[in-house]
Amino acid sequence: MQTTEGWFSRTGDVPGAPRLFYFPYAGGNPAAVLPWQQDLADSVELQVAALPGRGVRLFETPESDLDELVGRLADGIADRTDRPFAFFGYSLGALVAFEVARELRRRGLPGPMCLWAVGSEGPQTRSKKQRLHDLPDAEFIAALRDYSGTPTEVLDDAELAALLLPGIRADFAMNEQYSYRPEPPLELPIIVLRGSDDPFVEDGLTAGWARESTRPLQEHCFAGDHFFVEPHRAEIIDLVIGTITDLAANPYRALPARSFWRSAVAEPAPAEIAELWQPGFTLGPDDPIITAGSCFARELGRALLAAGLNFYDAELPPPGLSRAEQLARHYGEFSFRTGNIYTAAMLRQWLSWAVGESRPPAGSWAEGNRFVDGYRPSVEPAGYRSEPELLADRDRTLAAIRNAVGQARCLIFTLGLTEAWRDAVDGTEYPVCPGTVRGRFAPGRHVFHNAGFAEVYRDLTAALELAWSLNPELRVVLTVSPVPLTATATGGHALVASSYSKSVLRAVAGQLAADCDQVDYFPSYELITGVPFRAGFFEANLRTVSAEGVAFVLRHFLGAVCPELAGMPTPSTAGGDPACDDAVLDYYRTG
Repeated sequence: MQTTEGWFSRTGDVPGAPRLFYFPYAGGNPAAVLPWQQDLADSVELQVAALPGRGVRLFETPESDLDELVGRLADGIADRTDRPFAFFGYSLGALVAFEVARELRRRGLPGPMCLWAVGSEGPQTRSKKQRLHDLPDAEFIAALRDYSGTPTEVLDDAELAALLLPGIRADFAMNEQYSYRPEPPLELPIIVLRGSDDPFVEDGLTAGWARESTRPLQEHCFAGDHFFVEPHRAEIIDLVIGTITDLAANPYRALPARSFWRSAVAEPAPAEIAELWQPGFTLGPDDPIITAGSCFARELGRALLAAGLNFYDAELPPPGLSRAEQLARHYGEFSFRTGNIYTAAMLRQWLSWAVGESRPPAGSWAEGNRFVDGYRPSVEPAGYRSEPELLADRDRTLAAIRNAVGQARCLIFTLGLTEAWRDAVDGTEYPVCPGTVRGRFAPGRHVFHNAGFAEVYRDLTAALELAWSLNPELRVVLTVSPVPLTATATGGHALVASSYSKSVLRAVAGQLAADCDQVDYFPSYELITGVPFRAGFFEANLRTVSAEGVAFVLRHFLGAVCPELAGMPTPSTAGGDPACDDAVLDYYRTG
């Protein structure tokens, strides 16, 4: 019994079996293919694309826009990716299957294990065909007789032909108006099936499919013309079952090249290493993007602006400040003037204050007749004239946080440290040890704390929940700063302490990305510190990331989340770490 759900028809559910999505040739009726299920038995579940204007959807308006069709089919498949699946595209269906596979990749969704391209030339190497879709009915019907794909009795019946011709014309229109758009090859096997005497596929042009896959092309030739499949149905179904069973049984067989160290890391030149990030979303030029985090993240806002994206600065400088004065007061570094937010606890603290979950203590430090904000010790170089002035300025920052988070499409937060200094009286956390950048250290009150995985995960989860209370649709990109600790208060070796801190942060960011659909992890840490880069993106102190390194990270970020920017020059960045509060700790080293 045929059932049609949305864009696909099937004869029944085959529990637990891999799925084969079949995309018919122009004018193809799913009902002609569904009997395959009997031969596929319980090895594979067959689902055949059911297009409007064809088969059971005959009386719906046909779709003649390939991009629109591909989007609708991808929507239908997105709900059916709970099992391994493969694509089988016949003639026009091969192009449709190919473009649907690329659309699933653009969306960051699971893709097919393999793609059968049947009776079709490669997308880039298609020969010019006669234009048929806009011919008058009589000439169009004559051309269809030559194709032999439509039964003669259908073409001879004027009423039946009148019902079927709109759908067939739409299929031919999509095929004849197809325009190839270059994209990276698919990371799956492409298997070409062709007829030995196919008049509609030129010799050698099926080999064009080799350009569309990172795997060696597989090709099988069968005796016959364009409609060779049905006479060889048993042989082809055996091939389908064997291939799908083999791929589904061995999880490594269907993995992309990026999943293997040799092909992804060891063989490419470092600058050519690609696809480290497959974000679950894209950003357009009008989508507001906000940034916060450690000093490494300060480059993002400027780069996003330079790339033509909408970096949302919610706390603009007052009139009259020179550019140098704006930079000295940390305007424009992040989307709000918090200064560096190194830890998950600090992000939670700022958001808790911003949404009114808790009230910040005064946290002011007197320096002569001026006052310093202990939670933003660098934002006002000369300090404030009074504590009320300090608190009013901080309130502006809290309002900016509410505004920025509420308006943004995406928050990029860069985790920097697990080590922090806390106030034993009120439990708040400072961005840097009191008495280093500003203020005075108070033994007993200012206590050192080094957070572990569970604590960082808890604080970061709570912070994001606060952000989502302001904006439930907010996408979050977490990343870990590759900048090592300047110094560790643990008393241990700085290298070991830095490795601990970055490992915890990396593990938490990855776990949250795995646990929450609205969170992505971007590998800036790996792009700078990874083995293939051999510390080449660090300056002589092995701590400061060079301008080239920052640009390298930004190129990967922008190319993944804004595909239209791939290949464009990366905006220049300053590099260095003049805005890192903790850089001052190096002053305290001895020897």
